[in-house]
Parts: sequence; structure tokens; C-alpha cells
Amino acid sequence: MCLFINIINKACQFAYERSLAEPNLKPEVLIKTKNLVESNSIEIAIQDNGTGIPQNMLDKIFAPFFTTKPKGKGTGVGLYFAHDLIVTRNEGQISVDSKLGVCTTFTIILPKHIA
Repeated sequence: MCLFINIINKACQFAYERSLAEPNLKPEVLIKTKNLVESNSIEIAIQDNGTGIPQNMLDKIFAPFFTTKPKGKGTGVGLYFAHDLIVTRNEGQISVDSKLGVCTTFTIILPKHIA
């Protein structure tokens, strides 16, 4: 549960930050679920219309102690622990797709016996 709160919180923060720079932008966070019958899994997608994540940061986003926040503003362990919990402990998948200045989407796939 905490991993979802962490990702949703980040999505809210980045959407809000973008809305400060673009006053006509309405910050949005979308959460979608999908039943993946063929793989007996569920998919949860969390998308924001925030600032986006630069490509050079995307490659390291799940590394321990890596943060996209300014120095002193984040520990860099939230997404690392989310990745560990989803992939290592629950045999799931997590991925991130981002378009700088447009949106970021985290996609989580969990086996139904875990969900």
C-alpha cells in the first residue's frame, strides 16, 4: 500500500509543480487498472501531467539513493523499495515512461495471487 501512496504523492507533487509554471494547466493524476486475464495478473497505471523526468534520470530511477528532487529534499529510497517489493518479493513488474514537460506514467503489474 505504501508504494502506491509514494508514487501517487510524487505524481501529485510534479503535476502541481508544473501547474505553478503553467497557470492554465489543471494538475491531474490518473489511476487506471486492467485485468490481465491471460497472465493472471492485474495492471495498475499511475499517470500525471507533471514536469516529466529527463531520460538520463529514467535510467537510474529505481537505483538506491537516487532522487529526482533537489539535494536535501529526498532520500532516494522510495522507488528503490517499491521496485524491490514489486519485482523481487512479489514477482511483479514496474516500469516508468516519461515525456519531458508532458507526463509520466508508472505501470505496475502484479500476479493476482499477490494482489
